[in-house]
Amino acid sequence: MTELNTNRTQEVHQKLAMTGKYFNTGKVLMGIAYQPRRKEMTEDEELIQNVMLGDHGPRITAGGWAYLALVVVLFASVFVACSA
Repeated sequence: MTELNTNRTQEVHQKLAMTGKYFNTGKVLMGIAYQPRRKEMTEDEELIQNVMLGDHGPRITAGGWAYLALVVVLFASVFVACSA
């Protein structure tokens, strides 16, 4: 029974090694368990995932705060310039 299983395993390993993606050392098939790294998620993908998981997090990002501060400074300078 074990011999039958080993023959089948060797056949499968040889077929996989012939594809060129794996290397058969005779004992093990190198590269068979390789899993490529996941790509890093973009900010939008993280936001969508967090919303779907129920974690809404901060609504305004650092860039949003910077834009808001710039708008406030511009309005304040216009107000000061008009009232003088």
